[in-house]
Amino acid sequence: MEDCCLNGAWILDGLLSAYRVTGEATWAEKARLAWRGIDFLGSVSGTPGYITRGLAPGSTNHYPNSSADQYTAFVFAAWRYATSPIASSEERYRAAKLMDNVCRLVESFHDDIPTEDLCISIYGDTSALVPNRACRLLEFYKAGHVLTGDPHWAQKYAEVVEADARKRIKLYDNYLTEANAVAIYVLRQDAAALRLLYECETDVALRAVYGKALNAVARLASNCIADWHDWAEGPHGPIRWWRALFQEFVAKYPLADYRDHIGHREFIAYFRSANPSKANDEALRRGVEALAIVMLAPDDALRDSIRDEARQLLGAVDYELVRTIYPLASLEGAYWRGVEAGLFSS
Repeated sequence: MEDCCLNGAWILDGLLSAYRVTGEATWAEKARLAWRGIDFLGSVSGTPGYITRGLAPGSTNHYPNSSADQYTAFVFAAWRYATSPIASSEERYRAAKLMDNVCRLVESFHDDIPTEDLCISIYGDTSALVPNRACRLLEFYKAGHVLTGDPHWAQKYAEVVEADARKRIKLYDNYLTEANAVAIYVLRQDAAALRLLYECETDVALRAVYGKALNAVARLASNCIADWHDWAEGPHGPIRWWRALFQEFVAKYPLADYRDHIGHREFIAYFRSANPSKANDEALRRGVEALAIVMLAPDDALRDSIRDEARQLLGAVDYELVRTIYPLASLEGAYWRGVEAGLFSS
């Protein structure tokens, strides 16, 4: 049930960036392999439009609740791959069909993401008129039109833009003017959705709003790049996984109700105290994902301002010591987009 779709999308974006910069066939083959996996996540379910979070190797069993996280990443990946020069006509058709299924499912569920059996899901509230959600629905319908050419999705996108006196657009016209405490992986998703909107929008004024919001996300994220130092200065031992630790936790704190939010937070704190190396991997994740976010923004001056810190992050870290996928998923994108922008040499 882990974040195979979310991480796979960021990996695919990095591989496509590497191919765009180098033109080397090896990168194209890796990108095709990544897309086949993401395609499978988008088609394995019996419910058209349901995006699976992840699969165990050789299995089709999957968790019946997806999330806005997985869908945002899937849509970004489908758009990036289908509009890339390496996609075949058959792959473009497949991506368009999967994208059409996503849009139809979300539209049928009042602009939210349902569970696989069409019930209300956890973290599927893409209709919410709040920051860190509002751009997701815009991304879905814009990509639906771009990939399928169906005018219905263009009309649906326009309706979402104009709804509630353009409240979604007003949210992004003044997005993140204050240093809100937003998780870096949420900012990563916002940046991906806004990048798609920024590149695909033809209305000049609306495109400017998306660009402004994308720069705001990047500026906020840039404050996290230096977090990688917490990883460099911390321990890098083996991880004790959650199942054994959960049994310890229950035995030590028999009155804690892990189904309650407070009890859940207590267990997470216990898990992290027993896994300082994993906690430090999260610090490295913040640094790498923050760099990837900055690389998605159109603000050249911001990229230039983080050049020295970014070079340290990419050059001083021994990535063979990393114990989890999350710091690595955005690494290729952060590096190759930086090469493309002239920050690093290939």
